[in-house]
Amino acid sequence: MRFEALGPLRVLDDGQDVTPAGRLQRIMLGWLLLRANQTVRDDLLIEALWPGDVAARTPARLQVLTHRLRAMLDDPVRLSRETFGYRLRVERDEYDVAGFDDLAARVLALEGDPAAVSRHAREALDLWRGAPMADVEELALAPELQRWSARRLMVLESLAEADLALGNHGAVLPELELAAREHPLDEGLQLLLMRALHLAGRPADALGAYAAAHASLGEELGLEPGAALRDLQARILAGDEAEPPAKPRPTPAQLPAGASRLFGRDQDLARLDKQWGETDEAGVWVITGTAGVGKTAFAVQWARQHRADYPDGQLFYDLRGFSADNPAAPADVLGVFLRGLGFDTAGLSEDEDERAALFRSMVDGRRLLIVLDNARSADQVRPLLPATQGCCVLVTSRESLTGLAVREGAQTVDLPPLNDQDSLDLLVELTDDRVREESAPAAELVRLCARLPLALRIAAEQVRAHPDRKVAALVAELSGEHDRLDLLDAGDGPATDVRAVFSWSYESLPAEAARLFRHFGMLPGKDAGLHALAALSDRDANDVRRSLAVLLRAHLITESPARRYFQHDLLRAYAGEGARLLESDDARRAARSRLLGHYSRRAALADDLLRPAETFSKARIREPHPVVPEFAGRSEALAWMARELPNVLAAVDDVGPSDAHRVVELAQSFSDLLSSHGHIEEGDRLHRRARDIARDHGDPRSEALAESSLGVNRARSGDPGSAREHFLRSLAIHEHRTHDPVGRAALEGNLGALAYVRGDLGEAARLAESSRSAFEAAGERRRTALQATNLASILKAQGETVRPGELVAESVSIARADGLWAELSTGLNSLADLRYEAGDLDAATALAVEASEVASDHGFHEIEADAQATLGDIAHARGDFREAQEIFRTALRGAHMSGHVLTVAVCLRGFARAVSGEDPAGGLAYCREAVDYASTNGLTRVEVTVRLDLARHLDRRGDRAGALVEVDRAAALCEGSDDRLVSEVARIRAELAE
Repeated sequence: MRFEALGPLRVLDDGQDVTPAGRLQRIMLGWLLLRANQTVRDDLLIEALWPGDVAARTPARLQVLTHRLRAMLDDPVRLSRETFGYRLRVERDEYDVAGFDDLAARVLALEGDPAAVSRHAREALDLWRGAPMADVEELALAPELQRWSARRLMVLESLAEADLALGNHGAVLPELELAAREHPLDEGLQLLLMRALHLAGRPADALGAYAAAHASLGEELGLEPGAALRDLQARILAGDEAEPPAKPRPTPAQLPAGASRLFGRDQDLARLDKQWGETDEAGVWVITGTAGVGKTAFAVQWARQHRADYPDGQLFYDLRGFSADNPAAPADVLGVFLRGLGFDTAGLSEDEDERAALFRSMVDGRRLLIVLDNARSADQVRPLLPATQGCCVLVTSRESLTGLAVREGAQTVDLPPLNDQDSLDLLVELTDDRVREESAPAAELVRLCARLPLALRIAAEQVRAHPDRKVAALVAELSGEHDRLDLLDAGDGPATDVRAVFSWSYESLPAEAARLFRHFGMLPGKDAGLHALAALSDRDANDVRRSLAVLLRAHLITESPARRYFQHDLLRAYAGEGARLLESDDARRAARSRLLGHYSRRAALADDLLRPAETFSKARIREPHPVVPEFAGRSEALAWMARELPNVLAAVDDVGPSDAHRVVELAQSFSDLLSSHGHIEEGDRLHRRARDIARDHGDPRSEALAESSLGVNRARSGDPGSAREHFLRSLAIHEHRTHDPVGRAALEGNLGALAYVRGDLGEAARLAESSRSAFEAAGERRRTALQATNLASILKAQGETVRPGELVAESVSIARADGLWAELSTGLNSLADLRYEAGDLDAATALAVEASEVASDHGFHEIEADAQATLGDIAHARGDFREAQEIFRTALRGAHMSGHVLTVAVCLRGFARAVSGEDPAGGLAYCREAVDYASTNGLTRVEVTVRLDLARHLDRRGDRAGALVEVDRAAALCEGSDDRLVSEVARIRAELAE
């Protein structure tokens, strides 16, 4: 909303005139605006509204009038009731009187700068539309209106003085002639009019103005004109020339040329615009970011967009904080700025403080936009900051310059690299259609350039300069880290050489931070935590933390929300180059060895938390690294392993002979995470490496463990044939070389699980029984509990009804007593399944819910999915098909996360059944999908059950022949088996044959 009193009273709401028409409302609004944001007493308002009318002067009538005014306002709260009266709240930018006062104050402050005075004075006078509140006669004698008019006259005189000094006498003459007629006794105005007429070459008119002033003063006051008027009359009569106009003070326009288009910075520009608008368009902003991210281009672009907001000019200087030259001295910069503002610096003191004080004086009251590019430190910037509120300062730096935020209240705009699409758009803009046509190489080119505008522009020039070469060819050349830095040099000086640009940041680092920077180039993976970096650099964690802070401030590394530290690809290449040049081969090998030892020891600690009861397959750590922090709990350990897995895999690819044992240790510690969280390919890679190392070093235990882990991965991923081969090789090692009964029992259990899945229940039961007995004899309670549950599932499939319940109860008892959460959740779910088949759905639900909660609390995605599948079956049995579908959807997400094909197949089958309850056609499609999945992954028992489901579907649709085909296929799959599914197949075939 806008309130205007410098002329007829007017109120605008979003550009629409909502000025009250009623006389009383206008009088009340006028008084409230005369004293905006102050309390206007009731008695004053009543007297102004109803003078002499005693009967009308009641608070109730005032309240009615107030209510009408509030209805006109955009926010009724603007007009508030105070203790003794009313107050109208008006912001300064909503009120023309406040705007005029601010501009008038600026005019007074700018004395000595006629160009700035003229500009601001005209802006102030343009706010006037006539006599203040001219249409509210009752306020004509208000002292506030008299003060406003007097202030307007003062601004007009300042304008005239400024325009005369600038030689703009023609522009100001009409206003002076009008004002002189309105104020014939104002000698100052008469003097200005005479000077303007004289400068305009009209001496006769100037003398006429003197004569009119002489007459008015004599008639009205009985006085002679003052000395200034008389002196000017005498000079004109004597034929003296008019005084020459003052030389105008220059308006600097020092912004350099910028890029024609700035890519990918719309949001950053908008963010700066928002901050700028919230701070009255003044203040200090630090634009920070890594080398080559485009800080200067961003600052210049924003400054060019806002030149009109700073009519007193724009100053720019490259402070050379990070360049091949020495950083600029603030005193030298101040000299350049002073000359740009029109000050003759000849003979000026070289003292920095004196120059800074003079600079602050010269810019006081002016609206300047100052860009301080490439600053090294806050101390380099401080002497260059104006003290006036009308200036905006943009500082660009690779350093964060937090001191400016603390002491000067600077705000920060941190520029990240471009996103992928904006990077591609930049390449397309600078090259040709090859970038569009070769989308995959172009995307890789973006990655290799780390999405930095500088690198992208250099790469674009390489593409443009070789029109016959494909983008893929350049990508191939850039793939080598050292070649990449060589190629990203435009050959136009160090400012267009990525290596040189990085070097200016690196060379500014203290020694320990520089050494840590080089160690980042030795990291095998993409990122690292504090303690991994401490191990790599062989330093105390607190020392490393301090160096990390230095690198972060310099934007030479990035910190993730999880407090991980990393570099983009180009900085990483530069750091690696520095490591190769400045660190010896022995030093680099020692650093990698320390890091691998750190990973090994921490992984073992994590495994202890994740599998506290496991003894047989855990890593046996040699030479543990001394600086390894403990984990706060199981969830932290699991998160650490998941985060570090890519780094560990990268580290073991580059391991020397002396550290080969670390690969074995890491494979054993990570084995459970790899198999139970869907990292099948990563597990295969790590376990194969561990197996080969163990074989080469004569370590049969570790070789057998690696073969077993490879078998587990193959089984979980749907390759039972390969899984069996790995298990048999592992079993042979235990039988003939380690002679370890626990190892043999573990392999029997694994082979039994495979036999169960393929439907060979007799073999499965024999192996599971043997495995359970061996574990029990060896005191392996966790594995005893696990095999008891597995054996129960096999016996249930064979049709036994009593012993499965006894075995599962035994497993749950052991698990509860020993805190074995995986075995407990598995056992509870098995109990739930038994109760479900017995028809006790309430008990089954309670057990499955408990199983799901235990699994969820401890991060067992696969077991949680199994428990969810049981709950889905229960919902299906209750006829709640919609709920069953939702449960199976959730279960499928967990199953896919675990990577276990058996769990996925079970959930697919359950989902198909749930859909069938509401949508038979949709259920048929999902059922076929489940059949294909089970068949592809060698899950014979699941395939049998799903084919029987499919047969029922086809029969319900009238396709009896198709149903019989599916039953026959199911029969063939379980032929010769003692599985109770054999009788189920026979029963369904008999029903279909009727």
